[in-house]
Amino acid sequence: MSGGDYTIREPEDCLWGLEASGGNWTGIVGTLQYEKADFSMDLTLTPQRAAIVEYGRVYIGEEMAILSLKPRPLPEYLALFRPLEGTVWVSMVAGVMVWSLTLWALLRIIQTGAEKHPMKLTRALFYGWGLLLEDTPYDPPDSVTGQMYFLTLMLGVWLLVCLVLRTSYTSSLTSHLVVQGESSAINDMETLVRLHGEEGRQWGTQIFSGAFNIFLSSGSNPVYHTMKTHMQLCHISTCQSVPNDEALQKVLGDGFSFFRNYYIMRILVETFYARQAASVKPFHIGTTKYPLFVGNAWSFRRGAPYKVRLDAAVQRLLDAGLVAFWMNDVITQHLREIRRESHADASTAMATSTPATFYILCLGYAAAACSFLVEQVPLR
Repeated sequence: MSGGDYTIREPEDCLWGLEASGGNWTGIVGTLQYEKADFSMDLTLTPQRAAIVEYGRVYIGEEMAILSLKPRPLPEYLALFRPLEGTVWVSMVAGVMVWSLTLWALLRIIQTGAEKHPMKLTRALFYGWGLLLEDTPYDPPDSVTGQMYFLTLMLGVWLLVCLVLRTSYTSSLTSHLVVQGESSAINDMETLVRLHGEEGRQWGTQIFSGAFNIFLSSGSNPVYHTMKTHMQLCHISTCQSVPNDEALQKVLGDGFSFFRNYYIMRILVETFYARQAASVKPFHIGTTKYPLFVGNAWSFRRGAPYKVRLDAAVQRLLDAGLVAFWMNDVITQHLREIRRESHADASTAMATSTPATFYILCLGYAAAACSFLVEQVPLR
C-alpha cells in the first residue's frame, strides 16, 4: 500500500495457512511471513500463527457448526422394541435362560425315581417364558411344595421381576405407539463419532487447511482426533468463501454431516431454501458451536506501521456494535437478492409458458364452437 492505493488479492495457494517444514508457512500466513502482503483482513488467531505474524484486535468469533438432516421418523415396527434398551433385552433373555436352567437343575436333583415324567429342559424354559408373557403353563413344575422354600422363593422373585418388566414394557409401548419416535439429532462431535461406529456415518468440510485443522490436531479430546482422521473434503479447495451445493447434496443423501463456519452455514442453508422454494426444510444445524481459539482478526506482517491506527478503528466499530450489525445485515441482504432472483426466474418461466397455455385454451374454445355449430345443423 502506498499513496492511498491498494490492491486486494487472494493468496497464491488459496489457503489460510498451515505450518510446513523448515518453519515455513502456507497460505495467508506464508504471504505475510515473506512480506508479499501488508495485512490480511480475516485470519483466525492461533498461538502458532501469532509467533509468525502480528494480530490486531479480535473483532468476531469463528464458530464451527455441524449441518445434518433433521431427525427422521423411525419405522413403526420398531415401536415393539424401543420400549426397552438393547442391554435390557439381552439381560432379560439371559435372565430367562439362567432362571429356567436353575429351576430344571434343582428339580432334577429333588425328583424321586418313582416319578414317571421328570422335568425336561424345554418344559422349564417354556415355564420361564410363560411367566414373563403372562401365559402360565397349565402344569406347574413338580415338587414345588411347601417344604421346598428355595424353589418357592425362586418363583416369587421371578414373578416380581416379570411384573416389573411387563408393566414397564406395556406403558412405554403405549407412549411409543402414540408418538412416533425419531432418529437422534446430531448436535455435537461425540454423536457423530458414535454414529460412525454404529452406522458408518461420514463427515467433511470445504476447507481443511486452516484453523479448523489446527483446532482438531491440538485438542486433547480423542474425539477430535477421530474427527480429523475421517474428515473428507466436499470438493477441491478453492478461494471461494461460500461452498457450492455439493456439500448440501451429500447431506441430503443422508449418512453425511458437513462442518463449516456458522455464519456461512446460515447463508448456505437459507440460499438453498430460497432457490428451491421448498415448504419442507430438511436441514438441521447443530446446537453445539465450536469456537476456533479466540476468534478472527486482521493480521499484519512484522513491523507494519499502521497496525495501531487500524486497531483503534476496529475498537471503535466494536464499541458501536457495528460489526455484529453489519454481519447480520450482509446475510440479510444476500438472502434478499437470492429471493429476488428466484422470484424473477419464476416470473420468467411463467411468462415463457403463457403462450403455450393460451394456444391450448384457444384450441379448446375452437373445438367447443365447432361442436356447437354441428349440433345446430338440421339433419335431413
